[in-house]
Amino acid sequence: MKRTAARILMLFTLLIGFHSTVYADFGFELDALPFATGGWYASAWQGYGKWRVRAVASHINIPEFSVKDGFDSAETDAYALIADRFFGSGAEYHRGFWAGAGLEYWHNGISRSGYRGQAAYNTVMFTFGAGYVWEITDTIYLNPWFAGHVQAAGDRNVEVSGRKYRPGSFLSEASMKLGWRF
Repeated sequence: MKRTAARILMLFTLLIGFHSTVYADFGFELDALPFATGGWYASAWQGYGKWRVRAVASHINIPEFSVKDGFDSAETDAYALIADRFFGSGAEYHRGFWAGAGLEYWHNGISRSGYRGQAAYNTVMFTFGAGYVWEITDTIYLNPWFAGHVQAAGDRNVEVSGRKYRPGSFLSEASMKLGWRF
């Protein structure tokens, strides 16, 4: 695990290069979508030049209208590492339009309607998304965004109280983040 993290850091360093005049900062974000479902979200990021790397942890309770018929109580704990690239006049200050991609590990749970117990399953997702960092003050910003998630690995058929559940191989979402920059 340490070797993988070191390799990712070295790759990121090679991609962005080192220049003495490049702007660097860091920050934190909270996302409205998980909180709206009774879950939580935390993200920390480090920016350098026109690039930003984010580490994300969240818990979301999937809304019932998004769960396949015959199932309920779906939830996901997600952990992600994502690299974003900013574009336009504010890019070197991590402002304006951005697009990014990364990998996510999801630990999921789901129940069959009318039955006790919850089945657990795991997936690895390739994620890609875009958004816009809109400054409110020098340190506080809003970040509307959308993302798509494609299953790269993990459970594709899950036994739930005697019935098969097949997780979607593509999921999309959109939300609003509140961020703090330092």
